[in-house]
Amino acid sequence: MKGSVRAPRTAGGTWAYRIDLGPGPEGGRSQRQVAGFGSRQEAEAALAVALAGLGGGDRKTVAGFLELVWLPAKRAEVDRTTFDQYAWAGRRHIVPLLGPVRLSDLHPEMLNRWLRGLGAPGPGRRPLSRSSVRLVRKVLSMACHDAMERGVIPENPVLATEVQAGPPAGPTGWSTDEAARFLATADSHRLGPVFHLAIVAGLRRGELLGLRWSDLNVGKGRLRVAQQLMVEGGRARLKSVPERDRRNLPLPSWLVAMLLEHRRRGADDPCSGVAGQEGDALVFCAPDGGWLTPERFTRLLDDLVVESQVPRITPSGLRRVAHPLGHAPLE
Repeated sequence: MKGSVRAPRTAGGTWAYRIDLGPGPEGGRSQRQVAGFGSRQEAEAALAVALAGLGGGDRKTVAGFLELVWLPAKRAEVDRTTFDQYAWAGRRHIVPLLGPVRLSDLHPEMLNRWLRGLGAPGPGRRPLSRSSVRLVRKVLSMACHDAMERGVIPENPVLATEVQAGPPAGPTGWSTDEAARFLATADSHRLGPVFHLAIVAGLRRGELLGLRWSDLNVGKGRLRVAQQLMVEGGRARLKSVPERDRRNLPLPSWLVAMLLEHRRRGADDPCSGVAGQEGDALVFCAPDGGWLTPERFTRLLDDLVVESQVPRITPSGLRRVAHPLGHAPLE
């Protein structure tokens, strides 16, 4: 078997690897492609392990069982968003470290070391939060349970592992002084207004990134939450916000002025190229005019946190921070 990696084809796209599985049933080439990697290094590492795990079509290895049995079955059973979570956990965090291991050789001590490693920083990667480690563990446990029911292994070794692994997701908020220090640092960045809006309006990350200028009523100082930017299948997509989460929020005049100044500064490179018609231009986009993806947003947040020397916080944690000007998040 041979494989190769491919760079992102569009702004906001991801790295992918492709495996040549040899002649297909009708004589043509049979290939398997897996996307969703944030860098060439991640794609190359996953490719190497996938080739080892899939060599000879061994479905009794972790990689072989996940890719050839469990994930294909789940694709037909769950919705796209849930499947993407399963694939993310398997291809990013299970296969790269456990892929070549035979399912029958998995044991709690090995798995506990693996779980602790997920929660620790490594070369070129950040540690997973505790909730993310739990999700990855759950996915492996589900796969092992399925393997047990199929008679591949006698019992599920994940059940004997420690659940509490990985660092906590972060503090529930900052003090007023910490929030002020972070926002002062963010103000030097072209996307500074997105963090003011996150704190004042309490918007979720996808809602911030999918916000259009047409969703802002400047005259009345109100914001409509109707669209969100999500990543599905390794690609950014705009989706309607569920009916229960649609809302109209008031904005303070100073924040409206800040957003208008943000639009004036970006007049020469609007985000309309990624949103469709000009009237639907996104409020926030990447420097190249493409998607400001959730991954890019979180990376920028982490960088600004380090620069401003405040405690680490998650994008959802921003919704629980009180703004220094006294405007608490709006629910």
